[in-house]
Amino acid sequence: MAYNIKGTAIFEEEGHGAHYYAFSDDLYTTTYSEAFANIVLPTTFQNIPSDGSAQYSRRNGFISLGIYGSGNGVDLGIVNKGNGWMPCYYDTKAYDIYGNHYGAEFSSYMANSSATNAIIVAKPINSSTVGLYVQFLDANGNQVVEFSRNNLPVVSRTWSKYYRFASLVQDLPQTAPDDRTDGTYMLGGSFTNLALYNTTASSYYPWGIWTTSPATLIHDAWIMYYPKCQVSTTNNSDSFSIDHR
Repeated sequence: MAYNIKGTAIFEEEGHGAHYYAFSDDLYTTTYSEAFANIVLPTTFQNIPSDGSAQYSRRNGFISLGIYGSGNGVDLGIVNKGNGWMPCYYDTKAYDIYGNHYGAEFSSYMANSSATNAIIVAKPINSSTVGLYVQFLDANGNQVVEFSRNNLPVVSRTWSKYYRFASLVQDLPQTAPDDRTDGTYMLGGSFTNLALYNTTASSYYPWGIWTTSPATLIHDAWIMYYPKCQVSTTNNSDSFSIDHR
């Protein structure tokens, strides 16, 4: 059962590890044209179960922004499968009428161990194309690697919300029950400088869970499997920990 931080859970993903989501209310993406975050990468990450079990018990860490429309979202962010953080995107709408299922991981843009932060920008380009920008930075603010795409294909829909999430989920195909005491964890991560760009005001608006003006920028936020996942918030940041020990 979801632990509601604000509003109510739009959906509950059972059996997929501890995680959290934060969603805006319905808004015009022509007015709010992109979502921005500076990610502080988790300081501690362990995705192999403590018993050293087989490949499909391995977990993947996701830290992501997203764009939602017509009942499904497109995740746009970064993933760590154990070798480092890399850009990724995934259309959660299963297939279009032609059987296309869109998504990719960009391993050639994987950050090395010097990366401490990731700037992420997610934006709808049109009804069937989205953009993703990821810039990994080191502790001195120097660029480690940069990724930019404004032509990522997705199933066509009408965009209506922005969202973000952090999760630590079993690799697919998930062949074993979700064991939230398997010894995996993702600690010390944060979304900072959260903002949506308002094209009318030509300005970024804070996008924290408790931002009050406009309050619609985050309407619903929830945690699955609290206290295995815990979140603390400010006006424009979320700090999170996921601990399956």
